[in-house]
Amino acid sequence: MQMRDQSKPTIFIIVTRGFVVRNILRSGVLDYLKKGAGKIVIFLYSSRGKEIPDYLRKEFEDGQVILENITESPSGRFHRKWRQIAALLVFNPAYRNVFYIAFNKNTFFLFLEKLFFAPLGRISFLKTAARYIDRTFFPGDLYGEYFEKYRPDVVFSTSILSTQDVQFMKEARRRGIKTASMPRVWDNITTKLFLFVPDTLIVQNGEMAEAALASQHMKGARIVVTGFPQFDWYRRGDCIMPRSDFFKKIGLDPSRKLILWGSTGAWTKDDGNIPEIIARALENGAIAHPAQMLIRSHFTDAREKRFDMWKGNPRIAVDESFSFSEYFHDKCDPDTREITHFINTIYYADVMVTLCSTLTLDGFCFDKPVINTTFRSKYDKKGRDVSAVLYTHDHYQPILREKAVDLANSGEELIACINKNLAHPERKYAARQRVLDILCYKVDGKSSARVAEAILETYGRN
Repeated sequence: MQMRDQSKPTIFIIVTRGFVVRNILRSGVLDYLKKGAGKIVIFLYSSRGKEIPDYLRKEFEDGQVILENITESPSGRFHRKWRQIAALLVFNPAYRNVFYIAFNKNTFFLFLEKLFFAPLGRISFLKTAARYIDRTFFPGDLYGEYFEKYRPDVVFSTSILSTQDVQFMKEARRRGIKTASMPRVWDNITTKLFLFVPDTLIVQNGEMAEAALASQHMKGARIVVTGFPQFDWYRRGDCIMPRSDFFKKIGLDPSRKLILWGSTGAWTKDDGNIPEIIARALENGAIAHPAQMLIRSHFTDAREKRFDMWKGNPRIAVDESFSFSEYFHDKCDPDTREITHFINTIYYADVMVTLCSTLTLDGFCFDKPVINTTFRSKYDKKGRDVSAVLYTHDHYQPILREKAVDLANSGEELIACINKNLAHPERKYAARQRVLDILCYKVDGKSSARVAEAILETYGRN
């Protein structure tokens, strides 16, 4: 029997999405934790009941790291309904409005939500009460056997809204075990109630830290700002390929400027109109510089190959670098090959065009000019163009407030913005830097180390 190192903690890590594998396990957090931990048990969740793929075991398992497969859903139908209702106690009118428009829902129910939950969401006591109800009436004991088997010292939840993560943290709380958690993405801290308050809440930027206090009423949590661990890749110089090699790989001309257009996927099924406008401009000479376009799908619908009609065009390439997975709920698992390709895609782009998405921050990390389109990407069920409504999201306001992107409201404005940024890519340098400070905290290659440190300090706190 292997003796346990009593001086180093045993850590549980909960992973429910393929993108979390990229953000946490492949970006450096796991490597830093291995230096300070004894044993690390990673729980991978498959909503489809599949076994852990062999490639994941080969990549991560060793004498210190163990992978465990979880497939059971800890929530029944009534609990899921309760969570949906309780989530509205952090009521965000802008987000709910976008949600109803994006999914063509009956806006009468949006009216009812605003009538009841807008005032209720301002009562902090109700958030505390909802969390009490959740842990009292839905305690859950699905994962208790793993606590008996491994005796963890700290549980690290990589997605505070995930049902599986919350159940692990509830079990830890009952046993007096410390918990650390973080939002999986940067846009949900003001949109849904977090039903569990961990000992340590890790957030990517200061805006999120303030929102956790103001919107979530996370009394008692220690909040740590770390930056985005996945952005650490951008400070690894060994990831950059020679320009000629990258352009040969994607089938484009290294002597021409590169326009990168990024889709926002399942949310905006009509966004294919935008690359069509750019393609027409490339064809008729409206782009003032010798240029070409790389089209990047979104992982949510990349398998649908919506942009394959552009294949064969000598000035257009379609990115096919995605790593798909049937194991994870999001059906993707960005491996090192895909991550490296994406880094080079951003690095060699001369101008980026997208809707309001994280791709904007990716571009800013490399000081790239970004154009956000506000038209012909999303239509409601009445055929009205509602693309601009997507820009009302709270999390995107600092980008707009700092005027760090060019907003294109028509095809003519889009081409004019492309020409302007190809001629003067430095135009919005200062604004881009301000946004990095506000929304990314530090892009210094050390965010993964800060996340790991926050987890290990959680174990050490009394």
